[in-house]
This record gives sequence, structure tokens and C-alpha cells, in this order.
Amino acid sequence: MSKITNSEIKPFIIEDGNNTSYISSLLVSLYFVSSPLDRTFKRKLSSGYSYYLQEFINRRFVIPIKKAQSVDFSTINALRNVLFLGEWKDYTKWINNHNIKDLYKYLMQEFKEPCIELIDSNNKKSQVDYLEFNCENINDNIEIKHILDSVLADKYICNIPTIIPIYLKNKNFQLDIQKKIFLNNKYYFHSMVCKEDNGHYYTFLYHKQMDEFIIFSDNSVPCMTILKRENNNIKKIIEKIKKDCKMVFYLLDKSI
Repeated sequence: MSKITNSEIKPFIIEDGNNTSYISSLLVSLYFVSSPLDRTFKRKLSSGYSYYLQEFINRRFVIPIKKAQSVDFSTINALRNVLFLGEWKDYTKWINNHNIKDLYKYLMQEFKEPCIELIDSNNKKSQVDYLEFNCENINDNIEIKHILDSVLADKYICNIPTIIPIYLKNKNFQLDIQKKIFLNNKYYFHSMVCKEDNGHYYTFLYHKQMDEFIIFSDNSVPCMTILKRENNNIKKIIEKIKKDCKMVFYLLDKSI
């Protein structure tokens, strides 16, 4: 469990290694709050590279942030080096900012995370790492439920995945997040990765044990901010988060 004292998170920072917010924001989004996703780091992997990547992320990033220990820029850059060692992208693009959906897919495949299994109206089966919604023609506010209804209009999920990731393509609207959704089973909101107009990524997550919403940014000191309900700017902050969100994660509710 993350280091908490009197319903507060002990201050720490995660430094930017120059265009590494896509890495830190995604990893914080998935692993900062203890959940069934922690099993990722207990899974036995056959590939030497996959095992090294798994151990590096767990020991140098995940375990420290769960203990509220700072992660410096040299560690983030070393992690980026490990990713490019696996040729997830061409090494000439090492310094570039990258799309979080690509990194998510790469990590889940390396870590052998089960896919979402789909069956369409023609009884054709397929597997995907995440659900994608093209928002090109939508300009109004929309709830996540309506997005799922659209994505799954001609197909349905036939397994029970632990995580439901939803990537929003060409987004130009405010997304209304629901704390719970139902896809044959109940899922609860875990986190989402947001992208500002300048390309910088940050994370908005729900800490279930604390019953608090938290914002992470490698531009902030400390890097974690609990979004207090009495915050005078809470309305503007929520509106910005709704506008910036790019990828949303829901987790299977195993309490039922």
C-alpha cells in the first residue's frame, strides 16, 4: 500500500528526464495504488529481456513510489534506455514524446497481461489490449458509458479482464467519468492519463483505500496532490482534467 500518514501522502517527487512524462504518468496510473495489477510483478516470464524490464520497473520505480520515495531523472532515463533496448521504438526517437497507448500495449504484451477478448455480430473473435474510441465527430460532453455503448455496439466482451483500458482518439470534448461501470461485471474507476496542449502527460487517479482523488505530475513538487473537496479551484481543475483525459482505466471489482 502507498505510504499514507493521517490520510495524507508523504511528499516525494518523480523527476522529468526530458520528455519522460508519458512513462511516469502511465506507470503511476497503473501501479501507484495497490490493486490486482500488482500481480504483474509476480508473473513468471520466459524472456530474459521481459524479466529484466519487469524487475527494473518494479524495483526502481513501483516499490519506491509506493513507499513515497523520490525517483530522480537518472532512474527515469535509465528506464527509458531499457525500453529502447527492447526496441519498442526506433532509437532515433529516444528523446521524443510518445503516445501512451503504444507504451501501454508494449508493456502489457511484454508482461503477458491477458487481452480483452471480443466477439462481433458475425461471431468473429478478436483480442485487443485496449478499447479505442474515435472522438472526431463529438464536440459535446459525454459519459464514459455512452463511449462504451458505441465501442461495443456490434461486439461484446466474452472474458472477464482485470483491467478495461479505454483510449480516446481525436478527443475534443469533456469526458464525464463514472466511478463504476458494468460490462457483465462491475468495474470501478482506477485512473486516467491526461495530456495537456503542450504534450505533457499527467495522471488523475482514485485511491480506493483513502477514498480520495489524486493528481500526479512530474512538474509538481511534491508530485502528488490530493484533490480536496474544499479546494476553491476544484471546478476549474476538474474541467481541465475532463478536457485533457486521453486514456482511462477501470478495474474489476472483486469485492462483489
